[in-house]
Amino acid sequence: MAAIVATPGPLEQIGKLKGPQFGSKGVACLATDGVKIYAGCRDHAIRVYDAQTHKLLYALGAPAGPLDVAREGHVGCVTCLKLCGRRLFSGGGDRTLRAWDLKDRGPLRKVGEHGAIVTALAVAGATLCSADADGFVGLWDLETLEAAGELEAKPSIYALAVVGPVLFAARGDGEAVVAWDVSTKARADAPPYAAESL
Repeated sequence: MAAIVATPGPLEQIGKLKGPQFGSKGVACLATDGVKIYAGCRDHAIRVYDAQTHKLLYALGAPAGPLDVAREGHVGCVTCLKLCGRRLFSGGGDRTLRAWDLKDRGPLRKVGEHGAIVTALAVAGATLCSADADGFVGLWDLETLEAAGELEAKPSIYALAVVGPVLFAARGDGEAVVAWDVSTKARADAPPYAAESL
């Protein structure tokens, strides 16, 4: 299994992030800061590559054994990633949200848990937002990483996007995009954000 690297414009493969370091099940999600590529893998690890050379630099939460994985990283597939300064946030099939210190190349802590697979991450101002397959968005204070509330958009959420103070969530039923003002936690999907107008 390999991740293909391409340039903007007409798609032309310029390289591959490949090899046994991906494990047998491959990559589930990607993030980049332009210098490094972060690959969330199905074998529970996050692998970090040089964006220019495509060489593996290091791995976060790499499975060395069942106890190491449970203590430091995800015990399920890494399903989503979000970079924020010197921290990387990851959501997983194990229903957890984790924070990683990129300078020290190690785990900061488990931020919290969801009732279902964590499907998407976004940052809205000083709030980290994590969505799950049951239709909930966890809100976390970006400074303290403490819980700051929860939003609901059942039946499921599979993507998040932020425009100013407004958090958009794409519901998994394909019927609607819902929105909230993160600072007030009030629904904001009245015009101009009404799903019917999107």
